[in-house]
Amino acid sequence: AAVSNLTLSTSPTQIKSAPVYDTKSLVVESEYAGAHLTWPLTAGGVVDLLESFKDGHLLHPKYVLELCENANEIFDAEETVRDIPLAETDTITIVGDLHGQLSDLLSIFKLNAIPGPGNFYLFNGDFVDRGPDSVGVLCSLLALKCYLPDCVFLNRGNHESSKQNKVFGFEEEVLSKYRGTMGRSILKQMHLVFNVLPLCSVIQSKVLVIHGGLADGSPATLDQYRGIDRRREPPVHEKDVEARLMECALWSDPTNRNDCAASQRGAGVEFGKDCTHAFLRKNHLALIIRSHECVPEGFEVTHDERVITLFSASRYCGKCTNKGAYLKMTSDMGVELQQYYAHSMDDIRIQRPVDTAEMEEEMKQKMKADMLELIVERIVDLRPQLYEAFCSLDPQNAGLVTRMEWAKVMQNTTDPGLPFLALQPDLCDVDADGNVDYSAFLERYVVTFTSMNGAEVENWADGVIDEICRKLYTAMGTQSVKEAFAVVDADSSGAIDQAEFAAIIQQLDIGLSDVQVGELMRGLDQNKDQKVDLGEFADRFEVVFDALTLESDSSHFAQLKELGTRLWKMKGGIDAAFQKLSEPGEEGIPYNMFGKLLTMAGIEVDEEMALALAETCDLSKSGRVRSDDLKQNIKIIDRSGSSKRNLDTQIGKGASIGRRASAIIGISLSAAAGAATAAAKLKGVAAEKRAKVGWQDGIIHQIKNVIFQHRTELGAIFRDFDNDNSGSIDADEFLEGFRSINRVLEQALTDEQIISIMNVLDRDGDGNVSYEEFLGGLKAVDQGSA
Repeated sequence: AAVSNLTLSTSPTQIKSAPVYDTKSLVVESEYAGAHLTWPLTAGGVVDLLESFKDGHLLHPKYVLELCENANEIFDAEETVRDIPLAETDTITIVGDLHGQLSDLLSIFKLNAIPGPGNFYLFNGDFVDRGPDSVGVLCSLLALKCYLPDCVFLNRGNHESSKQNKVFGFEEEVLSKYRGTMGRSILKQMHLVFNVLPLCSVIQSKVLVIHGGLADGSPATLDQYRGIDRRREPPVHEKDVEARLMECALWSDPTNRNDCAASQRGAGVEFGKDCTHAFLRKNHLALIIRSHECVPEGFEVTHDERVITLFSASRYCGKCTNKGAYLKMTSDMGVELQQYYAHSMDDIRIQRPVDTAEMEEEMKQKMKADMLELIVERIVDLRPQLYEAFCSLDPQNAGLVTRMEWAKVMQNTTDPGLPFLALQPDLCDVDADGNVDYSAFLERYVVTFTSMNGAEVENWADGVIDEICRKLYTAMGTQSVKEAFAVVDADSSGAIDQAEFAAIIQQLDIGLSDVQVGELMRGLDQNKDQKVDLGEFADRFEVVFDALTLESDSSHFAQLKELGTRLWKMKGGIDAAFQKLSEPGEEGIPYNMFGKLLTMAGIEVDEEMALALAETCDLSKSGRVRSDDLKQNIKIIDRSGSSKRNLDTQIGKGASIGRRASAIIGISLSAAAGAATAAAKLKGVAAEKRAKVGWQDGIIHQIKNVIFQHRTELGAIFRDFDNDNSGSIDADEFLEGFRSINRVLEQALTDEQIISIMNVLDRDGDGNVSYEEFLGGLKAVDQGSA
């Protein structure tokens, strides 16, 4: 893992201190189904604990806190560099990164037996983060340490850190499994345990076991490591020698070069074999065993066989295809490396004989599924780059590339090491001529909000698109777009290139980020001539009324249509018009002022009609017409944009207009000639599918993807605000969390887009947002063949 800049720059001073619970006063409820711990721990109690975790039970908070208290006392009494001697018949098993993958830990115990006298274990850091059951892994290791303190040893890794836990999953897991202030207390006690873990171990005075590696500069002595004050949050980028040694002990990696170099992780160094040999000579050591890196075979031997890397989390994060490995050492320095893939929990429980061929086939299918899941995430992340690469191979704008071209683009853009030709049947369809419809392929993979029902997702997306359309329509109504066109359209052709038009959109403050402007341009340029025609663009938009209570034979239609059209074209729109007419401190305008609003818009009606129209627009029946009533129900859509969102809206216009809420009254400003002309130039079925990809869908996809890719960082920020660990924060905190991400990503989302999302999540209107449900419901999915 790289150091998170976001985490390092965050100082959550607003977090309240976690309460301290008296474990003796905590009561274990009668319905509790997990393991029970009694002190001192027994072999049977530890086995019951492992079985309980294997069966998916959560350990009671009382027992978690007891484990932390007892383990803290044991670790605090140990040295920073722990010496581990072995008797003649003793063996010690060294385990690398586990990262919350309980199945790997239990598989090791199945293959190698659980710790006991003569069967020592040394766990070399990174017990938590990334995996799904860090709590189970950590509590299992703490229980084993408390039961067998002279047989079980733990070194600290870079992920035994509150800052890393905030971003990479452990904090989120603890606070979601243990709700309220109890979760905060448990997390604090676990971090206190992390702060007293030894940094490294020396076996038989010859083998250094350390999580990361060596520091740059003159080789340090073991006595220098022994003198480190380890009882702290791991330092990063501090100046003094002691802090530097501790940082590198947790973060450094070996490199093929001879000397040391800066690390791409942003912490520690990359140390070469000359550094290794100098360190070993100075300290009279023979070997360094370290972890910290996911290596394909589970282990890797480097630096003239003087450095061994161990990584024990097989199929790391469910996204990699690596094996896990552990190392078993005897007292005479004999070494045995064991590779494995984690067994299923059912297999560990039943202890049944396993058919090797069946197991290999099952593992092959699982690895393929993991690989496809990873590719789906890469597709949604890199969709703009993939689309651009496909278009560059399609000069005829047919919407098609060959199967070989498709595979080449996928390799060059996503991962050159993946077998895309072999995976093609699982990822996309190929027509009879061996071609791939690349638009259909890209639209097949989307980010969804699975925890919310479809209507809520559509409401959120519609709110974002409505606001963009409104601003574009208003800018055109006030001639802003046309005036800007005239400045850059030197030959008065009515067409400008995309870069010039993008600059115009940004100047008008429409509320789009640079990436979203790109999606708008891609959607507008259907014929791919790199030009934007002002006439086509300006005539795309129309005003629609939604959720007004009107009778089917109402004589109000014409006036309301004209009112909507003219109000949005006025400078400042609806808000400016109401502001001129309303009294200070009053919300909305009374019925008798509505005639003046009509006159301001250039619509002349008699007093009776004006009052009737006012009553129609007063949705709350309060005797006053509010600007919000009109703003929420007079919408602007892009007629030519043929996204599903617009198609659904126009289908709605065929419904019974006399019905409340379902009625939509349309004001047609023009036909969708521009899009039809562009679509007609395309070829066949692929062309028809390509024309359905609107700019609206591109922008919504980009917003969803930004949130999906940074859901972990957002969760960390939101939890900083969530002092009572309720899973909810207020609206201001939600907005500030997104703004923090925007600062890192150079304004990936606008405030208006964030507020649209927030308004949907605040279901009951109390100003609080359930961020856990929101972030937990995000998923990259394959919608199937188009």
